[in-house]
Amino acid sequence: MPESPPSPSRRRWMESAALLTVGSAFSAKAISNLPWPNPSKVTVVQTPPPPTPAEQLVIDTPPPAAPARPTGPPTYEDFIASFALRHIRPHELINPHRQTTRGIENTLPPQHLWSKMPASLFVADEIRERLGRPLNLITSAYRSPAYNKACGGASKSWHTQNTALDLVYEGGPKEAYAIACQLRDEGFFRGGIGLYRTFIHIDTRGKNATWRG
Repeated sequence: MPESPPSPSRRRWMESAALLTVGSAFSAKAISNLPWPNPSKVTVVQTPPPPTPAEQLVIDTPPPAAPARPTGPPTYEDFIASFALRHIRPHELINPHRQTTRGIENTLPPQHLWSKMPASLFVADEIRERLGRPLNLITSAYRSPAYNKACGGASKSWHTQNTALDLVYEGGPKEAYAIACQLRDEGFFRGGIGLYRTFIHIDTRGKNATWRG
């Protein structure tokens, strides 16, 4: 006896089941063909632990601000430093201005005389360069009129004009004196050169003079 055809409702059920079977097979095949990464080549990124309260304080605290340079008029020491001499430091020039003689204190030069000193400093620096031995001491630079009188200096001393230096070089004054004379002969400066027992005097007065004390 021939098999009777399925009813419409059963036929719809059978078609749905077939579609599900085909879909499941396709999904399994598609998933198996996906390019999954090789486990041996997977890079694990480790998230660092959160900072501790102390570390967070360091992170959140800005660095201290640099101290502000004092504003105001330049000092004589700043003025001398601006010339960047090879061998003479500003404090070496400043020190003689702190001396006291017979109860009279020396002073720094007034500002209108500052520009008189650099030429003499360049001479002293070049003597030191050619001599190859240290400048041990600047015994005298600017002298206030009162201090110059207490020292027994000449009333028109070039020290009071801030153009003169008394210099003690290592090894004695004679070789330094000879180099100073050579520099002047070369036209390096015009001024006075004096030779004393322990030091030499130089100044840049603009005309030449030579003596021995």
